[in-house]
Amino acid sequence: MKLTKRLLSLVMVLALLASLSAAAFAEEAQYKTTRDFLAYIADVDGFTYEVLDPIHDDSDNYEVVRVKYSGDMSDYNSTMVLLFCEDCEEVQIYCYNLINFAEEDLNDVLAAVNSLNANGTGVKLYVDTSDNSVTAEMYQILCENDAADLSVMALGFMIGYTDTAYEQLQEYAA
Repeated sequence: MKLTKRLLSLVMVLALLASLSAAAFAEEAQYKTTRDFLAYIADVDGFTYEVLDPIHDDSDNYEVVRVKYSGDMSDYNSTMVLLFCEDCEEVQIYCYNLINFAEEDLNDVLAAVNSLNANGTGVKLYVDTSDNSVTAEMYQILCENDAADLSVMALGFMIGYTDTAYEQLQEYAA
């Protein structure tokens, strides 16, 4: 129940912030969805962002934004990487290195991650044994007219989720 209340509160606050007047578009962003998203969070306390080099693969092009959040809505200082697709149809959100853990804790971390993934929240946690870390990822399908609102809400949900996941995984953090 505490998780549900926290996530709902976070989503409601971010939805309210998204409805406020938007700041000037970020000059670094080329895609409309990226610019609109950055305009929403540009003046919100606790958020900072950096537009990184784009990613190009065989089928899609992505603008990459690193967003840091360290505000009252979360006990965990989140750093998220958002990939905005060129066709404005999706945003992928990643939280790398949610925790780093000792190799001897692998089985316990796997059990905790599997338990968290069983909740069916839309956020998936992955254990990376190459560097003994846990990564969270989420995909949000967008429609061009509501892309900024949906991206902000998805980011808010991801921040709330990683905050809760960190609480459950922090005993294994190295």
